[in-house]
Amino acid sequence: MRLARTSQQVSSRGGGDGRLVGRVESRVGETYLDGTLSPRGSPLARSEAARRPDPSPQQKPVEKCGLAQVAVIAAFLGLCPAARGAYEVLEAYGDSITAGFLSHTEVTDPPPMKTVSRIVSDLALYLLSHKKEILDPHHAPKKAWPNLVGVQLQKLGQPVRLSDRSVSGSKVHQLVRQLDDKPQESPTVAFFFIGHNDLCDNLDAPETISAHFEKHFRKTLAEWDVRHRRSKAVIVPVADIHRVFDVLKNVVWFKGEQGAYSCRDSWEKLFPYCPSHSRKQKEGKLEEYLVPRLRAINSTLAVLAHELDAASPDNRFVLTDILFDLRGEVFKPEYFAVDCYHLSERGQTRMAQVVMEKVEF
Repeated sequence: MRLARTSQQVSSRGGGDGRLVGRVESRVGETYLDGTLSPRGSPLARSEAARRPDPSPQQKPVEKCGLAQVAVIAAFLGLCPAARGAYEVLEAYGDSITAGFLSHTEVTDPPPMKTVSRIVSDLALYLLSHKKEILDPHHAPKKAWPNLVGVQLQKLGQPVRLSDRSVSGSKVHQLVRQLDDKPQESPTVAFFFIGHNDLCDNLDAPETISAHFEKHFRKTLAEWDVRHRRSKAVIVPVADIHRVFDVLKNVVWFKGEQGAYSCRDSWEKLFPYCPSHSRKQKEGKLEEYLVPRLRAINSTLAVLAHELDAASPDNRFVLTDILFDLRGEVFKPEYFAVDCYHLSERGQTRMAQVVMEKVEF
């Protein structure tokens, strides 16, 4: 039986923002992409209800409950409970954004310079020693979006066990290392959000980069597939990094006797994760560098999700672009940490809200 759904035309042609091109088919809970995403124009995703008949024990799991958007918002305000859904475990895989690095800081309300100096010092020591425990005090996992989603599910009457296995600094070829060797017997919804670190100083052609992503995502998701049953893997596309730099380029987050510090100082001196991005942005070349690579990567991930979903007898695979709703909104100064790159608590909270609105649990 087909469920009623709405369609919205979304196109990035001429927009230069790296969005996925195609029709976004949405129903309450989750977004799917199809149409022109594929180089050959083949459908990449369809409405979940239209694709699959009513579930039986031999079929893949289909979500049991759909929450109206108003109910989700009300749940965030603590106004209403909701029926329990199908999933008992929430897994998260990715890099420092998902791990909550510096989410206890905010660029529009920065911590004392003494705290900033400690962060900068520890970051330099980590880069010299590669000992990840040095950065542990600067992570705020309880403020990270996976934990916030878990908290909201608890309020909705659907308690889940959280397993945030993301690791700061990770690149896509390291994603498979985050998987647990043990099978997960409980129905699980897993999020995969990674790739920002792979684009720094990467001069490879978009096709080469996307092939690299396809190889390592396919390996990771195949291994995840054999360790799970009655579960769903949600791939989150790589974000529009260039928009972060556009929004924060003129932000000055500290003025005092020691001088003034701007986001430009954060990018190039204090937190030089990828100073080449800042230089490209100053030259007006960051967007033209990133957009073709983002399009190639995200289109490849959409094709991969479709292929894996069709092949797996036990699990679901979807590419859900939760970032559509965040473009032009999450890229506000107050949504970013003092390094002008990672998400602040308010940014993490907004991302968690959109996950709850877009993904059916």
